[in-house]
Amino acid sequence: MLNEFKFIGRIARDLELTTKENMQARCNFTLAVNNAYGTDFLNITAFDKTAENLVKYNQKGDMVYVEGYVSTNKKSVNGVDKYYMNLVAGRIVYLSNKKVEESENELEHSTDNLDNLTFDDKQHTEVNENNTTFQKAKGFVTEDLPF
Repeated sequence: MLNEFKFIGRIARDLELTTKENMQARCNFTLAVNNAYGTDFLNITAFDKTAENLVKYNQKGDMVYVEGYVSTNKKSVNGVDKYYMNLVAGRIVYLSNKKVEESENELEHSTDNLDNLTFDDKQHTEVNENNTTFQKAKGFVTEDLPF
């Protein structure tokens, strides 16, 4: 039988590491995963070193690959049994950091360096001469055009 899941998505809320009375580290987090109709928000639990590293190296908005297994629990409330399904992370791969992506986008769109640009006539002349030579080599000369 097979009991596993694999998801790629973004961490949807701030991460918090908790420890229970048995001193086991635990992190409950929500993963936002796109589907054909919108976005699913999946509650996943990581334990021990997986949980510690998740909190240490990631934050809300980061993209991760998560694989693990499905666990079920049964609780009796007023004599009525209720069943709960839990997604337990076994392996988490860190794919991208949202802050790094944002800073790269800001750098690409930055126009601060445009103020320092100057026009060099010598370079422009060399480019034109090279372009004319290239066109002549291909048998195309702009001087032959009637317009």
